Amino acid sequence: MQLKKIKRGIVTIGDELPWAVYDEAGTLLLKKGYTIPNDRQLVVITSNGYYWDEIEEEFSRKVHPFEKIKELQVRLNRVIERFRDGTDRESAVNELDEVVNILMLLCSNSPDVMIGAVHLFNDRPYSITHLLHISIVTALQVNDLKLSPHTRKMSVAAALTCNLSMMSLHELLEQQKTPLTDAQREDLKLHPKESVEILESFKISDPTWLESVLHHHESVDGTGYPHGLSGDAIPITARVIAVADCYCALVKHKTYRKGYTPSTVLKHFFKQKGQKLDEELSLRLIKMFGIYPPGTYVKLANGESAIVIQRSGSAKSMWPIVRSYRSATGPYLAELLSHDSAEEKFKIKEVMVPETHPHEYDEIWEVDV
Repeated sequence: MQLKKIKRGIVTIGDELPWAVYDEAGTLLLKKGYTIPNDRQLVVITSNGYYWDEIEEEFSRKVHPFEKIKELQVRLNRVIERFRDGTDRESAVNELDEVVNILMLLCSNSPDVMIGAVHLFNDRPYSITHLLHISIVTALQVNDLKLSPHTRKMSVAAALTCNLSMMSLHELLEQQKTPLTDAQREDLKLHPKESVEILESFKISDPTWLESVLHHHESVDGTGYPHGLSGDAIPITARVIAVADCYCALVKHKTYRKGYTPSTVLKHFFKQKGQKLDEELSLRLIKMFGIYPPGTYVKLANGESAIVIQRSGSAKSMWPIVRSYRSATGPYLAELLSHDSAEEKFKIKEVMVPETHPHEYDEIWEVDV
């Protein structure tokens, strides 16, 4: 992500911004097309450290967010390998920083698409995809909490690196049908500390980043590891990652079980709130995602099969926007149909297990690219 300081003279009062405006951490401040109303706001934009993203237009215009996630997966896999084998340390840290910035930008610009990706993007290797998923949910949560830009960025960096020392074990466990062995349990308990040690060997010293990795498996009831911390003694960023990690693990299909539907997981979170996971953060995630998050497969009252693409834009409604891909009589639709599920004939009647269909995700999510 290439950021440049906005200088006076580039834009003037009454101008429509030709690009979106961000702060130094990549947090969206003003959308493209916003009209600068007065000199006071112009001074704020040009003097208080606000930046614009030189490359955002390039990748957002030419690459759909789902395609960008595939690119990030490749880049993250390369970065993780460098961290694990200790090579190209400076380039590994720099590339990880770029991955963090782009992921945060995608979550700010296209949150519904990114939530959809958590439920639908399941490319191998699982260990890398899982890190992307929990990083997306983490980015959405810290944005919702309005934490400081630096804390948001370090939280996402921590989510991307929290499993550094157990990537191979993660792949094995994803396929394993038998209970964990004693050795595997011990490796799991050691991985937060060992992941921190890897980060420190790369001269990463930010306390928010390191503490988030170290404590992301602590439980609010004190039964977690490595230190058995409880409640507010656990850093909020670690509690955020714990919620994200649990959600993403439950919705993922595994060799030994099908993934739970998003609505089932959210109901589980509500019932279990305040036990293992932070109650407030669990409730905020439920409110943010809604009962039918983007990426949920549903059957409509008119018999059509559809995918949720957008959360309700109204605080008074739980009903999202959907796109139908299969007719009530069975055949796939030649053209995807958008519906507001608040309308009686398009009401959601049941949540379905994801199924194959002929449409690409960039067709389902109509994003200007």
